[in-house]
Amino acid sequence: MGVTVGSTRFTDQAYANDSVLFTDCSSEWPEILTTFDAAAETMGLHTSWQKMKIQNIGHGTPPSSVYMQASEQIVEAVDQFLYLGSAINSDGRSTHEIH
Repeated sequence: MGVTVGSTRFTDQAYANDSVLFTDCSSEWPEILTTFDAAAETMGLHTSWQKMKIQNIGHGTPPSSVYMQASEQIVEAVDQFLYLGSAINSDGRSTHEIH
């Protein structure tokens, strides 16, 4: 059991099932998500493409979806989602949460 990184073996692993990735160029999403998936695979983790979402925060309307040609997956874009019970909105504000 465990993961080897370089010459070090980690056997006491705690991991999150959520990740946040950033880019300022929406055309980079396919490459970024493919690279993320490949990195996860090296650690024995698997990307849940059905749960994966894309959101533009403070940068206008996101595309309706992103097609991942390498993995033949479609990743849905959303304006809002819940994270740890709080609404995360594309406008980058907490107005909806406060009201």
